[in-house]
Amino acid sequence: MEREKPGRSGGGKILFFVIFATGLLVLLLYLVRFDKVTVTGTEHVDREDALQMILPEEERRLSSVLFKMVMGPRSNDLFEKISIRITGLKSVRITVKEIPSDCVLEEEHGYSVVNEKGVVTEFCDSCPEELTILWGFSARGTARYEKVPAWNDELFTDALALAERVRAYGIPCERVYCSLRDYIFVTGKITVMLGGTEYTDEKFKTFLDLYPSLIGLSGTLHLENYDPGSEDGKYTFEVVK
Repeated sequence: MEREKPGRSGGGKILFFVIFATGLLVLLLYLVRFDKVTVTGTEHVDREDALQMILPEEERRLSSVLFKMVMGPRSNDLFEKISIRITGLKSVRITVKEIPSDCVLEEEHGYSVVNEKGVVTEFCDSCPEELTILWGFSARGTARYEKVPAWNDELFTDALALAERVRAYGIPCERVYCSLRDYIFVTGKITVMLGGTEYTDEKFKTFLDLYPSLIGLSGTLHLENYDPGSEDGKYTFEVVK
């Protein structure tokens, strides 16, 4: 009678265990679903909409969640950061950081909030106080979470940049208007007329130097005829009583 070679039985058991464990893992990855998913960190994007974009119903199996945790969710123009964390046997928490929404477009019956990527993040009846209205642009015909047609317009990006520049100095910026000839912004009761793009840095420095003395006044600061070679030709201020 031939003797059984040592190790053959042990090797079979190990192989069986590996196959069984692999099958069980695959089964768990497919069968385990997360029923409770919460979203935090949204400002203008609706939480339920964010949930459907990041982890829709059909992607809440363990396998899909682990894949998104490792590889990261699909990038988009609404969030600059997305974090997914398993918090329990059946629960997941999604934490997001939105791309800043810092301007609004004034429409016929309300306002469209637009983020730095030119995407409409919210429609509202009144203008949020902390945001800047961009004159002369509209999101008409643009659905929520879509880019406004004006995003490809150089003047639109110039208007965004001007509003951001004003706010960078801690100065409120309620309205901005940009055309081929005029760059205008409103802060408080002061309208600042920058004119065209010549001497932009010098004009802005002049505004910053004058701003402390303009607080509390109402009127228009004219910088459109700025002349760097003349002390008297740099600006005029027209007071409105």
